[in-house]
Amino acid sequence: MSPQLTQGWATSAARVTFFSPQAAQIVMQHARTKGVFVGGKRVFVNMDRNAVEPQASNGRSRVLLIRGHSSIVNPASLRAFFERRFRFQTEAVVDYTPPGSFFGNVEWRFGSYCMQAELAHQYLQQELGNLVSFEWGTDTCV
Repeated sequence: MSPQLTQGWATSAARVTFFSPQAAQIVMQHARTKGVFVGGKRVFVNMDRNAVEPQASNGRSRVLLIRGHSSIVNPASLRAFFERRFRFQTEAVVDYTPPGSFFGNVEWRFGSYCMQAELAHQYLQQELGNLVSFEWGTDTCV
């Protein structure tokens, strides 16, 4: 958060969005029974008062599977491509490309679906759609 918003406060706030109410309930139950910790401190967790209707994922996730020529589809080139277009966090990048292969195969696990994986998907489609193939991958956190 910006310093102006945190003046006089020792803590900050964050919002987490889930694809389903069931997933949110699992986190809430964990928070009640075991706690959620950030930086060694237990955080307060509650449901947002501004509930919205569940959104169907339609197979979408925060994971993208990207395939194409290894000069484009490799972790360094993809990171540079994404960084020039939007801000994002990465949980993991798994490069399945065999050494010396001309065909790249990368799994990119973004920090979130909304505003990260979704944007990456749009940019890949708009700018590299005829050069690479990509699809939604399985999110192990769902």
